[in-house]
Amino acid sequence: MEEEMNVKDVLKDSYDLLIEGIINDAKWKKGKYEIESRTKLKSLMEALRQHDTPEDNILHFIKYSEYFLPRSGFNKTLNLLLNKISNIEKRNKDKKNALNEIKHTVGYTLWTADGLCNIFTETSKEGDGKVKEHVKKMIDTEFEIAELKDDNKKSKIVDAIIKWYDEANKFYESKRGDKNV
Repeated sequence: MEEEMNVKDVLKDSYDLLIEGIINDAKWKKGKYEIESRTKLKSLMEALRQHDTPEDNILHFIKYSEYFLPRSGFNKTLNLLLNKISNIEKRNKDKKNALNEIKHTVGYTLWTADGLCNIFTETSKEGDGKVKEHVKKMIDTEFEIAELKDDNKKSKIVDAIIKWYDEANKFYESKRGDKNV
């Protein structure tokens, strides 16, 4: 009988990767609220689909990540990703299930990072309060659906995302008038 993916673990792991990894490593790109080297992050998903067996896909993904993430400045993200993969492998005896959980964890992380950049762009037009309101609603809804009852974790995630938003604003404010940004 096939194990089912634990959405609680996937959700928690994806936000750990975002908050402790990507947010710490990401640099802002020209134009507002876009992560530099975004394509390197997005290409991670393709590395999970290169081979026929789950074992080969996982190994290829690890090697791909070890090669490309440091070249793009995502060192903390790589270290955390390798730890998450190890934990996922320990939780899943079946490699096919492990691969599925890795795909979802990485996919949710990347969707969230991209989605937040779009939320920052669109919602910031209505003021910083709207950004926080939208982010809080997003996190609350996801945790509710996954039946995660951890208000402390939700609060830390929202705070970290808003701090990231504030840092982006400071970056772009410092570059105002710079034709290269």
